[in-house]
Amino acid sequence: LDLQKSPRLGFDLEAAALFQPHDSDWSFSASLRYGRALNARKTQLISPFHSTTRFSTRQAYYNAAASNRENHTIVDFKVGRDVGLGMFGHAGQSSINFGIRFAQFGSVSHFYASSGHNPTALLLYANHPAIDTIRSFRGTGPALSWDGHVPFAGNEQTGELTFDWGISGALLFGKQKISEREDSVYQQGYLLTFFSVYRTETIDRTRNRARSVVVPNPGGFAGISFRWPSAKLSVGYRADFFLGAIDGGVDARKNYDRDFYGPFATISIGLGG
Repeated sequence: LDLQKSPRLGFDLEAAALFQPHDSDWSFSASLRYGRALNARKTQLISPFHSTTRFSTRQAYYNAAASNRENHTIVDFKVGRDVGLGMFGHAGQSSINFGIRFAQFGSVSHFYASSGHNPTALLLYANHPAIDTIRSFRGTGPALSWDGHVPFAGNEQTGELTFDWGISGALLFGKQKISEREDSVYQQGYLLTFFSVYRTETIDRTRNRARSVVVPNPGGFAGISFRWPSAKLSVGYRADFFLGAIDGGVDARKNYDRDFYGPFATISIGLGG
């Protein structure tokens, strides 16, 4: 159902610190990225059929509600070296960075439905499933990136505009987990004049799976920065793809990607001399 799908929109907050020794091409950085997303939806369907008698109507009904809450944390520790852009015949800077990336994804979803129909004036079928699911992934692995910028207007002393770009890749070794609890009630009964007779069947079961996986993580960004001697304002578009990170199956394991892409804006302030 559409209402069971994961949230399509979310928000991220990010903080990073970079240290570059004086008169050195090397730099050291650490960054933290945290985001959340949620949605809640409901649906209802009532379908009347032809009446069996003057006094009764056959109908089917369906009511459902679902909520999904997700969060993610991405941490990077990198060492970089300035390699310039002279090889391409342009001014500007670029650096190759290598280090370690840690990523953690979690989601909690709740689904409830009430459905049934009465094919005859007396017979009634009803079903009431409720499912709570927790899914997660946690992994760590080597990361490599190449990023840089090329000025196209202004100058370093009074301010300049630059085109920024970057490509990255990581290989995360971790574990994906799923824990699910299902409580369903199925009823079949007869609607008599003064009382009703029901046969009730209850389903109460849990599913727990854990599996070690290797998750490829390609990514990249492009944007424009307004640079001053000790500050920078950047806007652009970024994408990160975590391939096969989440076990999205129910009775059996089924891998799904966890992808993040969208616009970003950052402010950087220099503290050194």
